[in-house]
Amino acid sequence: MFGLHFKKARRGIKRITKFRSMNYLLYLILFFASLFGKMIIFIFPVFELAELRLSDALINQKELDHIFEDSNDINKLFKMFIALLLKYSFILGVGAILALLIFGFAQIGIVFDQVIDNERLKLFDVFLYGGISLGTLGLMISAIYLAPVTYLIYNNNSVSEAFHKSLIMMREGGKTKLFLIMFYHLLIVGILFTLYGYVNFIAFNLLISEAYIVIMTLLLIILVFLLPLIYLSYRTASISFIEEKVKAYELDLAIELDNYQTNLKQDLVNELFNAQPMSHIIEKTTSEEEVV
Repeated sequence: MFGLHFKKARRGIKRITKFRSMNYLLYLILFFASLFGKMIIFIFPVFELAELRLSDALINQKELDHIFEDSNDINKLFKMFIALLLKYSFILGVGAILALLIFGFAQIGIVFDQVIDNERLKLFDVFLYGGISLGTLGLMISAIYLAPVTYLIYNNNSVSEAFHKSLIMMREGGKTKLFLIMFYHLLIVGILFTLYGYVNFIAFNLLISEAYIVIMTLLLIILVFLLPLIYLSYRTASISFIEEKVKAYELDLAIELDNYQTNLKQDLVNELFNAQPMSHIIEKTTSEEEVV
């Protein structure tokens, strides 16, 4: 199941590289326009919906045109704006709490360092970096719990319904897979930047300045072209997984509703057959009145 999402992501990337409806250069323009557009809070929903429509088209083998079609739907844009505002406010709130905890851990480390006075091992560093690692993990988990929200808004759910479904779906399972998708792509980005730094160090010490500048500039251009592709892979893989979670959740709800309606009908039938005849009830009532 986990590999299926990456297969869908790779199929989506192949569609772009084949220049069917939208070539990779146009996607680069969309990617960098999205980076700047998302800095403007009122335009953020437009690009978010465009990226969701793009991922949906790649996953389900749809045409890649009209990715800004949702920008005409004012109601959906407003819902996406409110959802994004609430989502990132929640994540920032979690981040603020974690930052306070990290600060507290660092202060504990300073106190221990003053008491122990060990020059080799600084507990301040242990508590600080340990707290930062746990804080980063906490932020990722909070982001994972709210990951389906924007997709649900894209599929015309209300804001409250989107948050409710998102929390329930992630609570029931799937957090690990979504975390692995996120970690996998972050790992690729980390490896690329590490390799770039390593090559930069070697080239700086071995090459003359002109050759060093040319080589590192070319590598930087390659890196800039690769990052949008990795981001597209991440979005496509994560949206593919979320789409399947939403379908499974809605199927479960439909089955529960069907079972409830079936049981309700059966209960009504049972009550009908178990009910006493009206003549028997009249006779019983009449006899009771005579006794009185």
